Amino acid sequence: MKVSMDDSRINNLSELKAFLTSAKRLVLKTETINEKYRFINQTIQRFKYQKLSRKDKHTVLVYLKKVTGYKKAQVLRLVKRSLSGDLKRTVYQRYNPHIIYGSADIKLLETTDVLHRRLNSLATKEILRREAELFGRSQYSHISQVSISHINNLRDSAGYRKLWINSTKAREVPIGKTKPPEANNQPGSIRVDTVHQRDVYHINAVCEVIQWEELPTRLDLVVD
Repeated sequence: MKVSMDDSRINNLSELKAFLTSAKRLVLKTETINEKYRFINQTIQRFKYQKLSRKDKHTVLVYLKKVTGYKKAQVLRLVKRSLSGDLKRTVYQRYNPHIIYGSADIKLLETTDVLHRRLNSLATKEILRREAELFGRSQYSHISQVSISHINNLRDSAGYRKLWINSTKAREVPIGKTKPPEANNQPGSIRVDTVHQRDVYHINAVCEVIQWEELPTRLDLVVD
């Protein structure tokens, strides 16, 4: 059973507050997105939302939440759009909805990922586009039309995983390492260690080859 709601008799905030108090247990929901957007626009205009105090704005927001069923954050976002005159439903148009990518296309995607170490979807999409349009490689003409989001779908497919041999593995990356110098049996490679006790620093210098050693001590210098 459908029940139509007519709130045209609620003309001021006092009546709106009274309605919210009496309808606490009543569940009101508009059905379609268009109806919800239309209701938000009408309510914002009727109560002159932009000129209300913060407390009265909160009352209107509670009313919009109750009728639309939206969360607070979503209601605030839609109210902001309504105030700017941009509260209209955006119809999503799927990009190339009927294209089916075969094993040859998936192989090209896998090859691209191998060469470029599997970049993010946006960068991969651009590489595929350049292969087809800039470099004129006709074999990429089909896969280059793939949407950014669908690249991840193809990467998760069984066909791709069967081809993908470079799954993430631990690999050694050359970074700085601390190691003794290569003395090559020639004296002069000095290893220096320091130990400090409050303001006193003990310095230990040792030759790696002949084990010559010096143990100087230095007082910290404090300048006023």
